[in-house]
Amino acid sequence: MLFQFTLVAALLAATLSAQEFPIAKAGCQDRCGNVTIPFPFGLTDDCYYDAAFLITCNHTFSPPKAFLGASNIDFTEIKLEGKLHLEQYIAKDCYNASGPTHSNSPYLTLSNFIISDADNIFVSIGCDTVATLYGNLKEAGSNESEYQVAVKHLLPRE
Repeated sequence: MLFQFTLVAALLAATLSAQEFPIAKAGCQDRCGNVTIPFPFGLTDDCYYDAAFLITCNHTFSPPKAFLGASNIDFTEIKLEGKLHLEQYIAKDCYNASGPTHSNSPYLTLSNFIISDADNIFVSIGCDTVATLYGNLKEAGSNESEYQVAVKHLLPRE
């Protein structure tokens, strides 16, 4: 009798550990393409904490891409320990002998979230290059600039 109970308990434990428990709110979709969407984020009404945590799933991509709200900020991962991994364009200025040929200046505004100073690297490469990062270390949603990082490269042209 003891052997039967132990076997049933072991099978039950193995079955429970093999199941993937949902991390989204009950009754809510928990994936967009390759991205798992845990609560407080969500894809539809009543599935996210508030509007700042709304995720839009764009199915015109293959696989579908997750975006923060109605923005163009796409991301690849949401970790339960409070990290959102974003993808962002790389700024560039291109020149030839005649002058500028191409330029872009991407920006990222996350009014409800703070950019991690431990998990990011800010790099500037090139001649006559100025790169600036503005941000705040105050509470999310603050408009006050608490820090500014600037990198300037002034190398002689040959």
